[in-house]
Amino acid sequence: MDTTAVRGAFLTCSVSFDYLLQIAGQEAKPNEMGNAFKVAAAKSTINWTMRKRAPEPNQEFTPILRTIDFVSTLDIGWVPDDAVDFFNAFMVDLHKKWRVLLEEADTHLDHSRRILLKKQGKSAGFIEILLLDAQTWSDSRSLLQTQVRSARDILTDFRETKYLQDEIVDPLVSFDNLSVTIDRLEEEVLKEIKDLDDKTQKMIELEFNLVSIYESRTSKEMGMSMKRLSWITFIFLPLIHCLG
Repeated sequence: MDTTAVRGAFLTCSVSFDYLLQIAGQEAKPNEMGNAFKVAAAKSTINWTMRKRAPEPNQEFTPILRTIDFVSTLDIGWVPDDAVDFFNAFMVDLHKKWRVLLEEADTHLDHSRRILLKKQGKSAGFIEILLLDAQTWSDSRSLLQTQVRSARDILTDFRETKYLQDEIVDPLVSFDNLSVTIDRLEEEVLKEIKDLDDKTQKMIELEFNLVSIYESRTSKEMGMSMKRLSWITFIFLPLIHCLG
């Protein structure tokens, strides 16, 4: 989390996380081999501004800083109660982005499996495509771990920085809610990525077996053809010499 003091009376805070989007236009035609699942990086950012408050009369406690402005592209129809509530909404939105991406990835693998079964081992290079998909799932897992680690660092900042938590009505409840949101993101997305890994691994094994069967069948057919050619040569070659 980046913080910047402005004129001594304001504090601006910013959080920015990378996330992944599927690159559009990857759909293969029915007779094509298919493509690897390609993604591009994008950024999701939120900003909020906190203003220093003067002590108010007849109040036992006045927050040192209070959030006065929230800026984001989050699809929420309400004003957050405080900065922790705002960051919690940011993490929920990030989880939705992951859900969309992984649903697209699952659809992609279902399509790839149909192509794999249709080609029956005759698609040269299909294993390489599946290996690229496996690398994408590995990169996705690394990105998720980076996001979760950063989110927990920000939660620690909220817990340990007094001026960031003074405006929160019930800090313990807010921090617990944020912690649950982060844990849910990590647990559910990791499980979905593992499911993609497992499905891709099974497809790689299936394609390897289909290719082996196809090559064995092709080799056997070639052997039979060579055997026929040898018999034809054995029978007709002497006749050719006799006629000559």
